[in-house]
Amino acid sequence: MKSKEILAGIMIVSTMLMSGCSTYDAVQVKPKKLENNYSYYLLNPPLYEGDVVQYKLKDGSHDTVTVQTTTPRALLTSTGQVVSFDDMVSLDKKDISKGKTAAAIGAGAGATAVVIVAVFAVALGAGFAAIAAGG
Repeated sequence: MKSKEILAGIMIVSTMLMSGCSTYDAVQVKPKKLENNYSYYLLNPPLYEGDVVQYKLKDGSHDTVTVQTTTPRALLTSTGQVVSFDDMVSLDKKDISKGKTAAAIGAGAGATAVVIVAVFAVALGAGFAAIAAGG
């Protein structure tokens, strides 16, 4: 019974660790001007449909949204919101964190090894106890 509780605890901790494997990386938003005074923006890295981004505007408002598409001057969200690059102070894209993922996998593997050793030790101890009691 105890090993089931330990295993359930390990699974919960592993799930919590794995959910923290993402981070937000800055997106560079560079204004460019054409000859006719028309401006557009270059994004580095580029944004694609389905990307999750956080932005902060000059008026202090901020939000986390899912990208539907981008235009030369604005971000269109999955909810139909249009956010102008002119109004942005910062733009960050959600990405998988290699460091956090490696740490989570290492912690998960370590925890699994501890459970296996503990279960083996309990089984081995029970076997020796049975032999001692019978002999």
